[in-house]
Amino acid sequence: MPTKNYPKRTEQNVVDSDGTVIFTIKPLLTGGSMRTAEFAVEHHKPLLHLHAHETDSGKKLTDFVTQNQIKTLNVAGPRASGEPAIGEFVTAVLDETIKDQ
Repeated sequence: MPTKNYPKRTEQNVVDSDGTVIFTIKPLLTGGSMRTAEFAVEHHKPLLHLHAHETDSGKKLTDFVTQNQIKTLNVAGPRASGEPAIGEFVTAVLDETIKDQ
């Protein structure tokens, strides 16, 4: 988008996708991740929050995509500066999801 308005870009990503997955390390959503979830609810879009303190995240993501017939998935979450282990967590879940295919 041609705007620097972060919330508007976040909302447009939700609108343009078939569903959103939010990855976090901590179980509670905060900041931009919470706002992403609010946009998903507001626009009646499927939403899945995966955090590092739960099990079977790969299966949950696979089931979410299948059950909601998602073709375009919006992937969201905090910056690595806020949750340094987020990249490793996302990679592990996506690797697990791909293995399930």
